[in-house]
Amino acid sequence: MTASSICFGQEDKTNGEAEKTAKAEKPFEMSREVAALLNPFFESIRKASVSRATVELAAETIVDGAVVDTQTSTYQIASKAPAEYTIYLKETERRTRIYNDGKQMSVALAPDAYVHLSETQENQAAVFQLPVTMGPYPEAVLALTLAGVDPSLTLATGMKSMEIVDRDQFRGRTDAIHFRGVQDDNVAWDFWITQGDDPKPLRLIVDLTEMLRANGELEMPAGYQYQLRFDFLSWRVTGSIDTKMFQFSPEKDATKYETVEAYYTKLAEEASRYPLLGKVAPQFRTKTADDKDFDSADLKGKIQVINFWATNCDGCIDNMSPVIEMTKKYAAKGVVHVPVDVGEPADLINDFVKQKGWEIQPLLDTESKIASGFGLLTIPMVIVIGNDGVVEAAYPGLWEPKNLAEQLEKDLDVLVQGKHLIETE
Repeated sequence: MTASSICFGQEDKTNGEAEKTAKAEKPFEMSREVAALLNPFFESIRKASVSRATVELAAETIVDGAVVDTQTSTYQIASKAPAEYTIYLKETERRTRIYNDGKQMSVALAPDAYVHLSETQENQAAVFQLPVTMGPYPEAVLALTLAGVDPSLTLATGMKSMEIVDRDQFRGRTDAIHFRGVQDDNVAWDFWITQGDDPKPLRLIVDLTEMLRANGELEMPAGYQYQLRFDFLSWRVTGSIDTKMFQFSPEKDATKYETVEAYYTKLAEEASRYPLLGKVAPQFRTKTADDKDFDSADLKGKIQVINFWATNCDGCIDNMSPVIEMTKKYAAKGVVHVPVDVGEPADLINDFVKQKGWEIQPLLDTESKIASGFGLLTIPMVIVIGNDGVVEAAYPGLWEPKNLAEQLEKDLDVLVQGKHLIETE
């Protein structure tokens, strides 16, 4: 169960605008020592006519130096300069693949859903802008794996600093060079490549913490860190490539969508048809974030607003204020707020709630068992249970706070009168 995916994707620019903007910026002036060691590697990618790579991504949430959550995924990338590639992202709950043979560009959004795009895209443009989100920070991995692109536009432009950290062995067995850079936007990275005449990438760690904190995209307590670890399991920019890899053939019964947006609109509509509506809600036991016992059976006869959330979920944070406001408004009429944090430790939750000044008592769902019991695949999600224990309403996904408050007020107004919102089974 994924609590939330933080998507710092490529910027919302056209392909040409993104490439033009990057090229207009003056590359960072490396020291002679850094340039002598890093430029040959960059040059091997610029001059490459083909490439193939498998890269494992671990998105890590770290609190006080300890990894408390890891979301893993895998990229498989093949390309031919200047404008042919396939990019495959295998995540826990979905698979996405982009095909571009230079004449037709297609996106396999799922095994049974695809889109043909009206225009193709060159490899360099793909680094800065893709038609769909491919992981939380795809620019970094694409700059190091697509043939014929210039990695310096990503890793050596808009820099505050760049240095050689050491030349120790990587994982104790591979002679390596460890670089560290800090960008103007506060993104920091550590990059390891092999030593020798034919350098290859080993690992890239991108720390997004200070950028997010500076931009205000996430509210993060002290000791909180979010980083992406890319491990290059295989990588080459020589040899040959079977161009059939860049051609898309849909499955026999797959549905063609006119646009990517049309596909996601359909998913949102399906998600709104929550399967537990009109059914008796699951009961559960857990602990509060301050280590008290909680049993949902104790809320029998109450109208419950169950709010599934996490500290790293922007939509969840937006939902919190209107939920708190409306449950307080109707508290005297038997309405209770039940905030369930999905997948996070108590210390992180308590620090975050204190920082936000919320008057709530969060419940723990560290292994996502409660969320799974309610059939959730993602958050944010707000579920309203009537005083007879039946699920009356569900508000999935992102809401404007004002709209959520209005909908909750409307629904709670009905429920506190002892009426139903839907027919029960």
